[in-house]
Amino acid sequence: MKSSNPVAIVTGADRGIGRAICVALASQGTNVIVSHLSRFREMAQDTAALVEKTGAQALLLDADVTDDAMVANTVDKTMETFGRIDVFVSNAGVASRGQTVVKTEIEEARRMYEVHALGGMRFTKLVVPIMREQGGGSVIYISSHATQIYRPLGAPYTMAKAAVEAMAIILAKEERKHKIRVNVVGPGITETEMGVRMVKARFKVEDVKDAYPMMPFERLAQPEDIGEMVAFLASDKGSYINGQTIYVNGGGW
Repeated sequence: MKSSNPVAIVTGADRGIGRAICVALASQGTNVIVSHLSRFREMAQDTAALVEKTGAQALLLDADVTDDAMVANTVDKTMETFGRIDVFVSNAGVASRGQTVVKTEIEEARRMYEVHALGGMRFTKLVVPIMREQGGGSVIYISSHATQIYRPLGAPYTMAKAAVEAMAIILAKEERKHKIRVNVVGPGITETEMGVRMVKARFKVEDVKDAYPMMPFERLAQPEDIGEMVAFLASDKGSYINGQTIYVNGGGW
Protein backbone atom coordinates (compact mmCIF):
# COMPACT_ATOMS: atom_id res chain seq x y z
CA MET A 1 0.00 0.00 0.00
CA LYS A 2 2.57 2.60 -1.09
CA SER A 3 1.24 6.13 -0.98
CA SER A 4 1.24 8.84 -3.63
CA ASN A 5 -0.20 11.23 -1.03
CA PRO A 6 1.93 12.86 1.68
CA VAL A 7 2.42 10.85 4.87
CA ALA A 8 2.71 12.25 8.39
CA ILE A 9 3.72 10.75 11.72
CA VAL A 10 2.04 12.48 14.66
CA THR A 11 3.04 11.51 18.21
CA GLY A 12 0.64 11.79 21.13
CA ALA A 13 -2.15 11.53 18.58
CA ASP A 14 -4.84 9.82 20.62
CA ARG A 15 -6.72 12.95 21.77
CA GLY A 16 -6.65 16.70 22.26
CA ILE A 17 -4.14 18.65 20.21
CA GLY A 18 -2.68 15.49 18.67
CA ARG A 19 -6.08 14.40 17.39
CA ALA A 20 -6.81 17.85 15.96
CA ILE A 21 -3.45 17.83 14.17
CA CYS A 22 -4.20 14.44 12.63
CA VAL A 23 -7.61 15.56 11.36
CA ALA A 24 -6.29 18.86 9.98
CA LEU A 25 -3.49 17.10 8.11
CA ALA A 26 -5.88 14.44 6.80
CA SER A 27 -8.28 17.14 5.61
CA GLN A 28 -5.62 18.34 3.18
CA GLY A 29 -4.98 14.85 1.81
CA THR A 30 -2.24 13.58 4.11
CA ASN A 31 -2.22 9.97 5.32
CA VAL A 32 -1.54 9.89 9.04
CA ILE A 33 0.29 7.58 11.43
CA VAL A 34 -1.59 7.90 14.71
CA SER A 35 1.21 7.28 17.21
CA HIS A 36 0.07 6.74 20.79
CA LEU A 37 0.77 5.01 24.09
CA SER A 38 -0.76 1.54 24.24
CA ARG A 39 -3.04 2.44 27.15
CA PHE A 40 -4.73 5.07 25.00
CA ARG A 41 -5.54 2.66 22.18
CA GLU A 42 -9.30 3.22 22.23
CA MET A 43 -8.95 7.00 21.98
CA ALA A 44 -6.41 6.55 19.19
CA GLN A 45 -8.95 4.43 17.33
CA ASP A 46 -11.39 7.35 17.57
CA THR A 47 -8.72 9.62 16.08
CA ALA A 48 -8.13 7.14 13.25
CA ALA A 49 -11.87 7.03 12.51
CA LEU A 50 -11.95 10.83 12.20
CA VAL A 51 -8.93 10.75 9.88
CA GLU A 52 -10.57 8.15 7.65
CA LYS A 53 -13.78 10.19 7.49
CA THR A 54 -11.82 12.75 5.48
CA GLY A 55 -10.86 10.10 2.93
CA ALA A 56 -7.25 9.85 4.12
CA GLN A 57 -5.72 6.67 5.49
CA ALA A 58 -4.78 6.15 9.14
CA LEU A 59 -2.30 3.70 10.65
CA LEU A 60 -2.32 3.16 14.42
CA LEU A 61 1.01 2.39 16.04
CA ASP A 62 1.93 2.09 19.72
CA ALA A 63 4.97 4.18 20.49
CA ASP A 64 6.37 5.43 23.77
CA VAL A 65 8.65 8.25 22.61
CA THR A 66 11.14 7.38 25.37
CA ASP A 67 11.62 3.86 23.96
CA ASP A 68 14.19 3.60 21.16
CA ALA A 69 12.85 0.30 19.84
CA MET A 70 9.24 1.49 19.68
CA VAL A 71 10.26 4.69 17.90
CA ALA A 72 12.28 2.71 15.36
CA ASN A 73 9.38 0.30 14.86
CA THR A 74 7.01 3.21 14.15
CA VAL A 75 9.29 4.59 11.47
CA ASP A 76 9.91 1.13 9.97
CA LYS A 77 6.19 0.27 9.87
CA THR A 78 5.41 3.62 8.28
CA MET A 79 7.91 3.00 5.50
CA GLU A 80 6.74 -0.59 5.01
CA THR A 81 3.12 0.57 4.72
CA PHE A 82 3.38 3.85 2.82
CA GLY A 83 6.96 4.01 1.51
CA ARG A 84 7.48 7.64 2.52
CA ILE A 85 7.47 10.16 5.38
CA ASP A 86 6.79 13.77 4.45
CA VAL A 87 5.81 15.29 7.78
CA PHE A 88 6.80 14.59 11.37
CA VAL A 89 4.91 16.28 14.22
CA SER A 90 6.39 15.87 17.69
CA ASN A 91 3.38 16.41 19.92
CA ALA A 92 3.66 13.81 22.71
CA GLY A 93 4.06 15.43 26.10
CA VAL A 94 3.38 15.29 29.82
CA ALA A 95 2.60 17.98 32.40
CA SER A 96 4.79 18.86 35.35
CA ARG A 97 3.52 19.01 38.93
CA GLY A 98 3.70 22.76 39.40
CA GLN A 99 6.36 22.94 42.11
CA THR A 100 8.96 25.61 42.73
CA VAL A 101 12.45 24.96 41.38
CA VAL A 102 13.68 24.16 44.88
CA LYS A 103 10.91 21.62 45.50
CA THR A 104 11.09 19.98 42.06
CA GLU A 105 12.58 16.50 42.09
CA ILE A 106 15.43 16.03 39.63
CA GLU A 107 13.70 12.91 38.36
CA GLU A 108 10.66 14.96 37.33
CA ALA A 109 12.84 17.39 35.38
CA ARG A 110 14.61 14.46 33.77
CA ARG A 111 11.26 12.94 32.77
CA MET A 112 10.13 16.21 31.17
CA TYR A 113 13.34 16.42 29.14
CA GLU A 114 13.17 12.74 28.18
CA VAL A 115 9.63 13.00 26.80
CA HIS A 116 9.54 16.47 25.26
CA ALA A 117 13.07 17.01 23.99
CA LEU A 118 14.62 13.57 23.56
CA GLY A 119 11.32 12.01 22.47
CA GLY A 120 11.20 14.36 19.53
CA MET A 121 14.91 13.91 18.88
CA ARG A 122 14.59 10.10 18.68
CA PHE A 123 12.09 10.39 15.86
CA THR A 124 14.00 13.23 14.21
CA LYS A 125 17.19 11.17 13.94
CA LEU A 126 15.27 8.52 11.98
CA VAL A 127 12.86 10.55 9.84
CA VAL A 128 15.23 13.29 8.67
CA PRO A 129 17.52 10.93 6.70
CA ILE A 130 14.40 9.58 4.96
CA MET A 131 13.26 13.10 4.12
CA ARG A 132 16.72 13.89 2.73
CA GLU A 133 16.47 10.96 0.33
CA GLN A 134 12.98 12.07 -0.71
CA GLY A 135 14.19 15.60 -1.43
CA GLY A 136 12.49 17.42 1.43
CA GLY A 137 9.96 17.38 4.22
CA SER A 138 8.52 19.23 7.17
CA VAL A 139 9.31 18.74 10.86
CA ILE A 140 7.08 20.47 13.40
CA TYR A 141 7.58 20.44 17.16
CA ILE A 142 4.78 21.35 19.56
CA SER A 143 6.13 23.56 22.31
CA SER A 144 4.17 25.95 24.55
CA HIS A 145 3.70 29.62 25.23
CA ALA A 146 5.34 28.76 28.56
CA THR A 147 8.62 29.61 26.78
CA GLN A 148 7.28 33.11 26.18
CA ILE A 149 6.15 33.95 29.69
CA TYR A 150 8.28 31.80 32.05
CA ARG A 151 5.69 31.61 34.81
CA PRO A 152 6.66 30.49 38.32
CA LEU A 153 5.93 26.85 39.27
CA GLY A 154 6.59 25.52 35.80
CA ALA A 155 10.36 25.15 35.54
CA PRO A 156 10.77 21.49 34.47
CA TYR A 157 8.12 21.71 31.75
CA THR A 158 9.33 25.07 30.46
CA MET A 159 12.97 23.97 30.54
CA ALA A 160 12.11 20.95 28.41
CA LYS A 161 10.11 23.00 25.92
CA ALA A 162 12.93 25.56 25.66
CA ALA A 163 15.25 22.68 24.77
CA VAL A 164 12.81 21.60 22.04
CA GLU A 165 12.85 25.09 20.54
CA ALA A 166 16.65 25.26 20.61
CA MET A 167 16.88 21.93 18.82
CA ALA A 168 14.35 23.05 16.22
CA ILE A 169 16.16 26.29 15.37
CA ILE A 170 19.47 24.49 14.96
CA LEU A 171 17.92 21.66 12.93
CA ALA A 172 16.25 24.19 10.63
CA LYS A 173 19.64 25.69 9.78
CA GLU A 174 21.28 22.29 9.36
CA GLU A 175 18.63 20.79 7.09
CA ARG A 176 17.62 23.76 4.91
CA LYS A 177 20.11 22.64 2.25
CA HIS A 178 18.13 19.37 2.07
CA LYS A 179 14.84 21.25 1.60
CA ILE A 180 13.61 20.15 5.03
CA ARG A 181 11.72 22.86 6.89
CA VAL A 182 11.62 22.85 10.70
CA ASN A 183 9.22 24.94 12.76
CA VAL A 184 7.68 25.11 16.22
CA VAL A 185 4.10 25.76 17.26
CA GLY A 186 3.61 27.07 20.80
CA PRO A 187 -0.01 26.73 22.00
CA GLY A 188 -1.44 28.84 24.76
CA ILE A 189 -3.62 27.08 27.31
CA THR A 190 -5.82 24.90 25.16
CA GLU A 191 -9.19 23.37 25.95
CA THR A 192 -7.95 19.83 26.34
CA GLU A 193 -8.21 17.52 29.33
CA MET A 194 -4.90 18.83 30.68
CA GLY A 195 -5.68 22.47 29.87
CA VAL A 196 -9.07 22.36 31.56
CA ARG A 197 -7.53 20.95 34.75
CA MET A 198 -4.94 23.72 34.71
CA VAL A 199 -7.49 26.49 34.24
CA LYS A 200 -9.80 25.17 36.96
CA ALA A 201 -6.93 25.01 39.43
CA ARG A 202 -5.42 28.38 38.53
CA PHE A 203 -8.65 30.38 38.34
CA LYS A 204 -10.57 28.48 41.03
CA VAL A 205 -13.58 27.79 38.80
CA GLU A 206 -15.84 24.75 38.57
CA ASP A 207 -16.73 25.30 34.91
CA VAL A 208 -13.87 26.21 32.58
CA LYS A 209 -16.16 28.60 30.71
CA ASP A 210 -16.29 30.78 33.83
CA ALA A 211 -12.65 31.62 33.10
CA TYR A 212 -13.34 32.64 29.50
CA PRO A 213 -13.72 36.38 30.28
CA MET A 214 -10.11 36.39 31.54
CA MET A 215 -8.75 34.92 28.31
CA PRO A 216 -7.76 36.56 25.01
CA PHE A 217 -10.86 36.86 22.80
CA GLU A 218 -12.79 35.54 25.81
CA ARG A 219 -12.08 31.89 25.12
CA LEU A 220 -9.40 29.26 25.45
CA ALA A 221 -7.45 28.06 22.46
CA GLN A 222 -9.15 25.08 20.85
CA PRO A 223 -7.26 22.00 19.65
CA GLU A 224 -8.38 22.85 16.12
CA ASP A 225 -6.59 26.21 16.34
CA ILE A 226 -3.33 24.33 16.81
CA GLY A 227 -4.16 21.65 14.26
CA GLU A 228 -4.83 24.17 11.52
CA MET A 229 -1.55 25.98 12.18
CA VAL A 230 0.38 22.72 11.96
CA ALA A 231 -1.40 21.75 8.74
CA PHE A 232 -0.58 25.15 7.24
CA LEU A 233 3.11 24.84 8.11
CA ALA A 234 3.22 21.32 6.68
CA SER A 235 1.59 22.40 3.41
CA ASP A 236 2.96 24.15 0.34
CA LYS A 237 1.35 27.33 1.68
CA GLY A 238 4.02 27.35 4.37
CA SER A 239 6.86 26.54 2.01
CA TYR A 240 8.92 29.64 2.88
CA ILE A 241 8.51 29.40 6.65
CA ASN A 242 11.49 27.83 8.38
CA GLY A 243 13.15 28.03 11.78
CA GLN A 244 10.21 29.85 13.36
CA THR A 245 8.30 29.52 16.61
CA ILE A 246 4.68 30.54 16.16
CA TYR A 247 2.67 31.05 19.33
CA VAL A 248 -1.03 30.30 19.00
CA ASN A 249 -2.21 31.94 22.19
CA GLY A 250 -4.43 34.86 21.25
CA GLY A 251 -1.63 37.31 21.95
CA GLY A 252 -0.86 36.03 25.44
CA TRP A 253 -2.28 36.86 28.84
